[in-house]
Amino acid sequence: MRPLCYKPILSATIVARTCLIVASLLALCACDSEKSGGDNLDRKLASRVSSSYRDNALRLKAISEELNTHPIPYRGEPTGTGGFLAWWLSDPKKKIELVFEWDKERAIDSVALFPLRLYLSNGGYCTENAYWPETIEILATTDGKLVSLATLRDTQKSIRRSLPEFVEFDAIETSKLTIVCTDLTKETAFPQYSAGFSEIFIFSGQENIAPLAKIGGNRAREDKRTLATEYLIDEQTPLGLPELPSKRHADLGIFFPTIKRIPKKPYVCELTFPAPTPIDAVRLDPAIIHRPGQSFPVRFSIDLLDKNRHILKSNTTYADEPFVNPGLNPYIAHFDKTSVSAIRLNVYEATKPTPRSTPIIQLSEITPMLRGVPLKIEADFRRSTITPIRESQKFEDTGIQRFWTMESIHDGMTQSGVVISQRDWVSGLHARQKLLEENAALEDAQLRISHMSGLTAVWGATAFIIAVIIAAAAVIIRSRLRMHKEVQAIRERIASDLHDETGSNLAVIALHASQLRDNITEPAVYEKLNAIFRLSRESIFGLREVLHAATPAVGRPQNIANYMEELAVLILVGIPFEFDATTFTRQGEKLSPQLRKDLIMFYKEALNNCRRHAGCTLVKIRISTESNQLTIEVEDDGIGMSAEKLNKPQTLRTIKQRAARLGANLDLRSEESGGLYLCLKTRIQ
Repeated sequence: MRPLCYKPILSATIVARTCLIVASLLALCACDSEKSGGDNLDRKLASRVSSSYRDNALRLKAISEELNTHPIPYRGEPTGTGGFLAWWLSDPKKKIELVFEWDKERAIDSVALFPLRLYLSNGGYCTENAYWPETIEILATTDGKLVSLATLRDTQKSIRRSLPEFVEFDAIETSKLTIVCTDLTKETAFPQYSAGFSEIFIFSGQENIAPLAKIGGNRAREDKRTLATEYLIDEQTPLGLPELPSKRHADLGIFFPTIKRIPKKPYVCELTFPAPTPIDAVRLDPAIIHRPGQSFPVRFSIDLLDKNRHILKSNTTYADEPFVNPGLNPYIAHFDKTSVSAIRLNVYEATKPTPRSTPIIQLSEITPMLRGVPLKIEADFRRSTITPIRESQKFEDTGIQRFWTMESIHDGMTQSGVVISQRDWVSGLHARQKLLEENAALEDAQLRISHMSGLTAVWGATAFIIAVIIAAAAVIIRSRLRMHKEVQAIRERIASDLHDETGSNLAVIALHASQLRDNITEPAVYEKLNAIFRLSRESIFGLREVLHAATPAVGRPQNIANYMEELAVLILVGIPFEFDATTFTRQGEKLSPQLRKDLIMFYKEALNNCRRHAGCTLVKIRISTESNQLTIEVEDDGIGMSAEKLNKPQTLRTIKQRAARLGANLDLRSEESGGLYLCLKTRIQ
């Protein structure tokens, strides 16, 4: 009989499947949320549950505010000269060296390396950090020995925005600095390795002393005008003017519309100081109207004057040869330290941006400098051979009204921001790079935290739903089990009543039938009493088997071998039989109640077939067990049947059905000359 607990098990299976479906759907939602890069819900959840997310958000806000205090690099098309690029090499391990030498020892405390930012012809795109070597070593020669100041490795890979690498170290007196590049990189599909920089600054305090050095390098492309060793020290970087962004709008400086592109006498403007002032450099900042640096003077010189307008020092580098378009870069004329009363700019050739345009000279700032620091001096124009546009005149630029004034030529403001020293500018750009790297890392961390928060919420909801479902399943199962116990208790009570009442009554009937049968001599009456006795005995054993199968606590297992022998006596009335169950007697009690019941039903059907249909005079019964296999053999000497008839489904149908229910192997053999052999084999464990 099937136990009643199958219903709770079935309910639990349904609940488990429901849990799996819900979990799968939630997991799918989680995956979709992750693929979409996280949504506002994930971020809001992360900000509430994760202290790290809140701390990172505060730091990101602080970084955003701090970035506003640092220089903003120029992000447009690269302008000015390109810098240095070595010839191609086939081996990335070969060394490329750059050597800076001064006429006397200098105190050096930092170096700034600007990466190349080029338009590559093969791809037609702007490449940041082009040919930046993976290993850079900075060496100084002091007392005839090489001293390693710093080694850089993979410094430009996280933020590729052409920002400089700024290396500071303890000040060292040296007249020779060597930069060694190894582990070279390539920018093409061919094995062509190289190293390059757009600019190198070498600082002594605030002063950039790189332009004062004699520079040399192995494998330099000296035949390329825009990529040569000399351009490492021309202070034309790809990042624009050394300045800090300004909140107030700067006046443009001076604007000189000229008559001739090459005048007979130079165009001259003088910037006069109220008192003699020591300076060692003069910086000219270009103006931006249509294109960076398009109105910068082509040929010019800068003179330092005393109070009597006598020339003390002159810079004539570009007096005879044209100045390469600076773009957004300034030109800095370096001098020995000199006390001056005025600065004179001589323009020998003005710019003519287009064939039909008027020659023009534009500068946003003229800045005197000392040891790399811009000087803020209340200077004035005392003399000029060209007249700047008047303050009342205005210049329209993309809808914004700007003023060209005399004062703006020395107000310390370019068009974009406040003039600062190159070292402060480089330090600010380097700090910007570090902040951008930190910002990128924090944003990645925030994205991971928001994803994890979303996943945690999804899986938490999944766990909650599963817990609710499991709790509901537990309630259902407990209810089912309670019902099962109640039904089992009813069964046991009914079984006890049947055992005590019906079983006892049947036993009394069998006893009386046996006593009466033994005292009767009439054959007809004897047969009837014997039938009553046989049926009573069979009913008693059957009742006990049913009770044992349904309620093991009430029924008790009987000696099935003895019962099967007794059944043979009761069923095969008047037919001689041989019964052998020697090996089975020891195994009978180990059979499950259901198997005992099915075996008895099959056995009774086989004996009834012998009694009713076989017409036999002898039945041989053998029951045996071997290797957990039970074998029941029943053989008679009856009329038999043909093999064709025996194989028909309706022949011995009940016997075949009961064998199939047991999952047993059934062997049936018969001959027309007589006899039927039946063999059932089934596992008992």
